[in-house]
Amino acid sequence: MTLKRNFSLAITLLIAIGVTAVAYLQLTSQPLIKEYVSDSNAEAMYLPDGHGLEIISFGYRNLLADILWFNTINYFGKHFKGDRNYRWLYHMCKLVTKLDPDAEHAFKFCATMLSWEANRPELAINLLNKAIQHDPTRWPYYYLRGFTNMFFIEDIEAARKDFAAAAKHPDAPREFLKELTAKLGKKDPRTRVQVLQNLLNRAEDPNEKRALTEKLKDAIDKLNLQNLNRAIAIYKNRSGKAPSALKDLVTSGILDKIPRASENHKFVLNPQGDIVLLKKTNAQEVEQ
Repeated sequence: MTLKRNFSLAITLLIAIGVTAVAYLQLTSQPLIKEYVSDSNAEAMYLPDGHGLEIISFGYRNLLADILWFNTINYFGKHFKGDRNYRWLYHMCKLVTKLDPDAEHAFKFCATMLSWEANRPELAINLLNKAIQHDPTRWPYYYLRGFTNMFFIEDIEAARKDFAAAAKHPDAPREFLKELTAKLGKKDPRTRVQVLQNLLNRAEDPNEKRALTEKLKDAIDKLNLQNLNRAIAIYKNRSGKAPSALKDLVTSGILDKIPRASENHKFVLNPQGDIVLLKKTNAQEVEQ
């Protein structure tokens, strides 16, 4: 009986929100659909910020936030599997977090995907600034803003301050933050791997996990590439010449085995005697 009553209430609220939204948008001469994406299907309902959003939410902020969050997750998943065009992601995340500023899961997901997948780290910083302003007691916000500043914005001093702020919280991974701080300013692929593994362990949404797994594989490939070229340098120093094949690094005793690249890449020894990381199609062309 309670389930039916809750379901009926949700339907009633949705209808009320829809009617209110249409009425508001007609009164203010704002279009219900702001833009269209490449497939000509409207994908994001335009909801105004500020006072207009308060009117449309009709006092049921959390319910509307949950509905919009579900829509945001579906939107991301569709484009992650398709064209990788996330033009509406920031807009949708901004609406969800405005309606529910305590939605830590939304802030973390949006900031992570805006940086790593949508290549819009400056928008991730905007969201995290709002998150910290609303609740400065949550260390993940400082951590996320810190590595965004570290890897994408390359603002080392800002990253240092964020990691220090995160480390003040008793439940934060202090040793890991200390290690990150020590590596600030260094182009170290191992750090990128560690951060992505940490993010992946904390991820909840399946599509977020897939996106981070993809980025992690790329980061591991780059780490292995660095190690292989270090082995090449040792080989050249010992023998006075470049190896003729990757297996020479094993037969010479420098490496126990040649690491395997992920399914999208391949390690190839170029004519100069250096190892490069190529996409599979390009790698096949080189080998022919």
